[in-house]
Amino acid sequence: MDLTQLNYTTSSASFVPTDGSLCLFPWEGGKHSNIIYAYFEVNGTIAGGGEGDSWSAELYDRTNTTQLVSVSAGGSSIQRSTDISDDLPSGSATLDVRIANIGATSVALKSARLILVEEPANTSETRIYIPVGQGFTIKGQSYLSGSGESLSADCEHQFKYLAANWDTIDAAYFYANIKAVTTGTTAYAQLDNVGATDSMGEVSTANNVPTLLKSADISGDLTNAGVYTAYLKNSGLRNSSTMYNGWLVFELSSVIKYEFVYDIAAFGKYESSNTGWQSSNDYRVTYNTGDSWYYDIDSEVIKHTAVIGHSGTEKVTGAIYDDSVRNATSEVDVTATGANYLESSALTIADGSELVAGWNVDALGFFEAGILFDSSLLVTIIVEEEEEGRTRRFF
Repeated sequence: MDLTQLNYTTSSASFVPTDGSLCLFPWEGGKHSNIIYAYFEVNGTIAGGGEGDSWSAELYDRTNTTQLVSVSAGGSSIQRSTDISDDLPSGSATLDVRIANIGATSVALKSARLILVEEPANTSETRIYIPVGQGFTIKGQSYLSGSGESLSADCEHQFKYLAANWDTIDAAYFYANIKAVTTGTTAYAQLDNVGATDSMGEVSTANNVPTLLKSADISGDLTNAGVYTAYLKNSGLRNSSTMYNGWLVFELSSVIKYEFVYDIAAFGKYESSNTGWQSSNDYRVTYNTGDSWYYDIDSEVIKHTAVIGHSGTEKVTGAIYDDSVRNATSEVDVTATGANYLESSALTIADGSELVAGWNVDALGFFEAGILFDSSLLVTIIVEEEEEGRTRRFF
């Protein structure tokens, strides 16, 4: 579960931010029937530090006002906690992520995840969180997505819903962590397709602090093959709203077939000149099959997805670097303007690989730019499948 990739920097010696501007995560312990392990994973770094200086990040339960776990490290690294499955709330709770500086000039939290390991044989229900929006501000009364700010370097998550890859959906909800920037106005958010023709799940708040909102059930409104993202607007013509996080959440019972998205980079990499191939270690995923991905299932398919755009006629290509080597099968490219959802063919990734995002902007003209909005792994899981006219079940 991707909690945040907002790249937050601070010099504070205490855990910040406390207002939920990194993450307000809607945890529902009662919707997970069989968690056998759980881990908090953080990608952090320090700047201007010396020997012994470090960063520390915590997963905090705002509902029950308690720290669930913290992880610490020096330098730039990915740190995973010990098992916290017994510490997660059994009921509903809002969780957030915070970071503290220990001796350095400043520290940065690049990304944070909550990893659940659920055994197929005894898992009868679960929740899947698909990121659909993060870290953008929209001005005015018209709904716009993250790429709507004239191709500025904001993230835009997009998710292609394929009904054939899902089974036993009990409900689906749009969650948004938003605020009205201007006092006396109202912030609105909704889920819509990239063509802005299939809106659903509108939520709103007049609060001027980050506020987590939940839509009504939208499972019956999703359109097969629709590419969805979060949209935002304000009640005022010249006033602004900010979205910190947005998720499309599926509740499944029983757990048969589903997809999940694992963000590699969601930073809006903006390029105004030809780059050649580039990659970023700021955001990384360590691929471990046994403890945090899948086992004892019928099948899985892994693809690279990317949201890529530009302002002219140039070509922009995205890819995954696997242990510093570009994976050619993961390459996706586009010559169309705007923010475009792309999927690679199926990938094979070795256990223990460190994955980072790569991009190449080519043939830029004057006053043109290319941008990588998001780079992710899309994993399709089949816990059961039909065999010789019967259905095999693990629970």
